[in-house]
Amino acid sequence: MVKVSNGLLLDVSPKAVCLLLIQLFVNGDVVCRVFFHSPIADTLEIVKVAVFGISFMQIPHVLWTSRHIRSDLVPCHRSGFYRSHGGILDGCHGAVRQLLSVVVRRLVSEKQIIC
Repeated sequence: MVKVSNGLLLDVSPKAVCLLLIQLFVNGDVVCRVFFHSPIADTLEIVKVAVFGISFMQIPHVLWTSRHIRSDLVPCHRSGFYRSHGGILDGCHGAVRQLLSVVVRRLVSEKQIIC
């Protein structure tokens, strides 16, 4: 928490500061590239490492606060949609599972995947 004028509190996380620095770095690279014809060296690598680091910085925070993102890939079994279309969804799931197992078996038999 950072106190700003008039008693306003601002919640500034390290991830937000890192994202702001990445944005400033990329914008600086673009400005240098366009106006001075001299880009900042290794911008791509620095941004790759920073984005990777930010991704892994979020994991402990999400686990600590229990703020996971949850979504249903297939509608819930109790919903009306599943009751009316459940057979179709189960059939599609079975077909995809069968197709993947055939592909994996073939790749293993051709020694492209080592198990």
